[in-house]
Amino acid sequence: MELIKRENKRLHTSIEQGLTMIRMESFENDMEPRAIDLVGSLRKMINNRKHEFIYNQLYPSIEFEDASTFVITDEKWNEILLDQLISNAIKYSYTRGGSKKIFFRIADEEGNITLSIIDEGVGIPKYDMDRVFEPFFTGENGRRIRNSSGIGLYLCKKISEKLGQTLTIQSEVSKGTEVQVKYLTKL
Repeated sequence: MELIKRENKRLHTSIEQGLTMIRMESFENDMEPRAIDLVGSLRKMINNRKHEFIYNQLYPSIEFEDASTFVITDEKWNEILLDQLISNAIKYSYTRGGSKKIFFRIADEEGNITLSIIDEGVGIPKYDMDRVFEPFFTGENGRRIRNSSGIGLYLCKKISEKLGQTLTIQSEVSKGTEVQVKYLTKL
C-alpha cells in the first residue's frame, strides 16, 4: 500500500511540474504579491510531506527564534517553490539504516529575511553545480535516483526570479546541500 501511495505522489508531482511550466508563461496574470508569514507557510509545506519525512527517517527542524516573520511574495507561487525545495531535500537525503535532519533556518538580518534549507544528503558534485538550474539537467545524482526529472530547480529559479527573490545553492558531496532563498520584506 505504501509503495502505491509513493508512486501516486510521484505521478502527481510530475503532473504538477508540467502544469507549473505551462503556467510560467502567464505568471504575471496569476501573481498577487503581499505580506505572508514565512514560518506558517513553511510549517504547512513540511506538514504536507510529513509521511515522506517519516518514511525516509528524516526529521525537519525549523530554526528561528520568533513564531512568525513576514515577507513580500505571492503565497501560491512561494508554496510551489518551497514544496519543490523540500521535495529535493527529502529525495537526496534518503538513507537506509539511520536518521537525518533537514534544517530550515530563517535569518533576519537588518530586515533581510533568508530561508536556508539544509540537508545531510548525498550532495552535488562540483562539476554539476554550474548546471543545476538548467531545465532537464539531472546530473550524476539524477542518474542514480529514479524519480529525478531535472525540472524542479529550474522551476524554483524561474519562480524566485519572477518574485524578486534570490535563490542560491551550495553543496558538498557526502555532506549535503544548502539552498538559500532571500526574500523581499518591502516593495
